Amino acid sequence: MVLALILLLAKQVQIIDTIKLHLNSKRSKALRTSHIKLYTLKYVPLIVFLCLNLNFFLKLILCAFWWLIITMFFDHRIITDFKPTIRIWFGVPGSGKTSMAAYLTKQSIKLGYNVLSNVEINGAYKLDPDDLGKYDMSFDGDGCHVVYDEGSIDFDNRNFKSFAQSDKPMYFALHRHMNNRVDVFSQGYDIDKRIRDRAGSGGLFHLRKIGIPGIVSYRRIKKVLFINKDDKQMIDGFEFAGLPRFVYTRSVWNSFDTLDMSLCPTKKKEWVKW
Repeated sequence: MVLALILLLAKQVQIIDTIKLHLNSKRSKALRTSHIKLYTLKYVPLIVFLCLNLNFFLKLILCAFWWLIITMFFDHRIITDFKPTIRIWFGVPGSGKTSMAAYLTKQSIKLGYNVLSNVEINGAYKLDPDDLGKYDMSFDGDGCHVVYDEGSIDFDNRNFKSFAQSDKPMYFALHRHMNNRVDVFSQGYDIDKRIRDRAGSGGLFHLRKIGIPGIVSYRRIKKVLFINKDDKQMIDGFEFAGLPRFVYTRSVWNSFDTLDMSLCPTKKKEWVKW
């Protein structure tokens, strides 16, 4: 009886290991395929340009122009490749925060990752604010992608005392242990400092309006540490890094409601005219 139970447990472990191996293989294949497509689009035309019977400097101009276009409009590996990290996105209302959240959700699902979101996005699982730090979100080591919109509501740096007394700081401290990638979206740079510090020097992104429907513009912000010469105190400084990038998000518009009211108050009031 005991031997049969041990054999059954060993078989279950073997099945789980096989499933994980298949999942990791699927993710690696999907990532490799997307990279090959990008490299083909980016570098094959450069070879063609260099083989054309044109002036050498004209060839260089064509190559530089093509590399610039592909980098700015098609090369989004910096935001789509899955890594257990924290990233903060901020921008004014209408700059494309929810569109970017839906775009990143779609990319993570393509790679085989579960997505947890506090706003309704097709394909994502519902995430309640109090889930952070309270529940295991490692998915048995497979990891997941956490999308958190309007982060300034729950992670406001002016309300740091209640944040410190909750389970959320523990989650942000241990997100890498659960293989979680976290994308927090906010209208301003007012997220709790502990989250901003863990986002690191490459985890800040600025979204801005460009006036073209369906196109979201983003740019990475690099954090630079300065030391004041007078009092020798450390000061955080920031500067834009790299080229601005543009993402076409119209294809994910039907996966969310841009005027979603799930985060709005539900209590009714009888309004009286003046």
